[in-house]
Amino acid sequence: MSPRNPSQFEEIREKSKEKIIYAAFELFSTAGYWSTSISKIAKQAGISKGLMYNYFSSKEHLLKAVVGKIVDIIQDIFNVDEQAQPEEKMRLFLDKLFNHIEKNRSLMRMMIKIGLQVGHFEFVNKTTTSQYNIMLQKLEDNLTELGFENPKDEAVFLGAAIDGIVLQSLLIGEDYPLTEIKKDLLKRYTTHQKSNKNPTS
Repeated sequence: MSPRNPSQFEEIREKSKEKIIYAAFELFSTAGYWSTSISKIAKQAGISKGLMYNYFSSKEHLLKAVVGKIVDIIQDIFNVDEQAQPEEKMRLFLDKLFNHIEKNRSLMRMMIKIGLQVGHFEFVNKTTTSQYNIMLQKLEDNLTELGFENPKDEAVFLGAAIDGIVLQSLLIGEDYPLTEIKKDLLKRYTTHQKSNKNPTS
């Protein structure tokens, strides 16, 4: 067997890091952040505790990586073709959002559980606030393009609606009317006259 080149070593290293992050992701959500030790994470990831410290210097360092992974998931939902027409951008976003809710309930439940446990950490709070503002701005920009009278207020309304949809879907499960709710949102944001729309209409 020929010796591995630097790019192969880097690929192995990245795969090991991903295994560790997902092991921590699962354990933080099921056993709890405070009850999860580095040893438990290493065992879940199938590596030695000593090797784990080659990738992450502490449990808090690993938590930052987990939070980063959550941010990546959320950003991917909001990232749609910026060259698309306004209504198509909103349609693409809602398609990605509802597809994610429907197919990744377990993952979203883990994300929420972790967020509720560690929200008091300063870096978590800052990251959450920053990402919320970024996502809200994306919604506001799209709603401005769509011609909404009060795009900022509408963006807050839509953001709150999304939070409620996610939570209720997780609580109610398969009986939650995701398809009907998606149709209502598509009707509100892609087919109606927008000039007189506002969050209370």
